[in-house]
Amino acid sequence: MDNLFHHDLKFERLQRAWSQRELARRANLTRTLVSLIESGIRIATPSHRTQLIRALGLGRDTLGPSHPRGHKGGWPNWQQTRLWETFRRRPERYRVDRDRPNWQRFRAARKQYGRLYDELLKSAIARVGKLALADLLHFGCCESGLEALLWLRLLVAGAILSWVAAARLGWCRMPMVDLDNHVLNDRLWPAFVLSEPFLCALLPQVRLRPWDSKPYRLDFLACVRTASGLVWVNVEVDGAGHDTRWDRKRTAALRLPRVSLSEEDILADNFLERLQTRLLRAVA
Repeated sequence: MDNLFHHDLKFERLQRAWSQRELARRANLTRTLVSLIESGIRIATPSHRTQLIRALGLGRDTLGPSHPRGHKGGWPNWQQTRLWETFRRRPERYRVDRDRPNWQRFRAARKQYGRLYDELLKSAIARVGKLALADLLHFGCCESGLEALLWLRLLVAGAILSWVAAARLGWCRMPMVDLDNHVLNDRLWPAFVLSEPFLCALLPQVRLRPWDSKPYRLDFLACVRTASGLVWVNVEVDGAGHDTRWDRKRTAALRLPRVSLSEEDILADNFLERLQTRLLRAVA
């Protein structure tokens, strides 16, 4: 489902004319926790969701996106879709963390990489279409010209451009937030999905807020599906002059395995092989 869990939760509670204290009593939770979940400040864990849904007397998949362990079909059926059509039905409002428009990043990529950029852009448009690529530039966030080139390389290499909520993939370790600290775990986000030789979804420019720290921005939050389960990985694009001191601090705070891609990696003919090899090493 596309509905936000905390919005649905509050709606169902008000339909029954219950106070937050009453819902907390029936779900065997604290009123403070229920308030934080309803306001979107705190993410409901799978066990909290189950307790709240049972207290409301609803079915398992009634509120918000289902956790993969409770969803019959597992991950979504990936398809090439236009985000604008989804937003037109139910607008999503949040502030993307970017200091300049994406077209300026792509213009920088064209200026720096010239013919290679033109060839990749032409191939990407042939694969996903101009409108889908326009959606990506409008709703997504790109931090550098090198990152813009990486987006094109992923699309040309066969990645499916889809839109999915991180919670739909099972993310519940910490809040994914925007510049105003609105929790976005249940919001649709652009995703580059690679299906071979293993399933992997890469969500660009994600801000994660550890419970006891300030938010940290990731170039990509990757969800890798292996035989043993799902593993989340921080994928960083490290261009020339990159400062690694910030990386160590972020890695310690987020406690996610890290994969680094240099300009050489992104420009290499075997770019996709390098990326997938490092992802497998990170989740091993």
